[in-house]
Amino acid sequence: MFNIEGKQLLSKPDGNILGLLTDPRLVSTAVGAVTGAVAEKAIFSSQRAAFGVAVPTADGVKYKKVDQNGAVTNQDHPQAQQNRALLHAGMVIGSIAAIEYIPNLPGPLQYIFFGVAVVSGAHLAQSLFPSLK
Repeated sequence: MFNIEGKQLLSKPDGNILGLLTDPRLVSTAVGAVTGAVAEKAIFSSQRAAFGVAVPTADGVKYKKVDQNGAVTNQDHPQAQQNRALLHAGMVIGSIAAIEYIPNLPGPLQYIFFGVAVVSGAHLAQSLFPSLK
């Protein structure tokens, strides 16, 4: 598939579905994707003052402010969508930087960072282009 100097970088599937599903690259990327999604949710939940609370409406998602007790108010949070997009962009850039700039990073860890970057990139695209949701 991809040959550089006679070395094949990516192996071709041979029809063995079990072998494909247990491939360490696939498993590591899936673990990274789940980790990225859980990390985003944890950050949004713990920093509601910065990210607001997402409330689904007929017009789409609206972000509401919270008071000091953590209760949702009826006030819109004007910067919540921008803050969320910046977090997604930071996670993408941080993951790619980790892959590129950490020396001797083990292969599975590279794929975990790749999974985080893919999920955060997808969420960034969905926040910038609402028609993708």
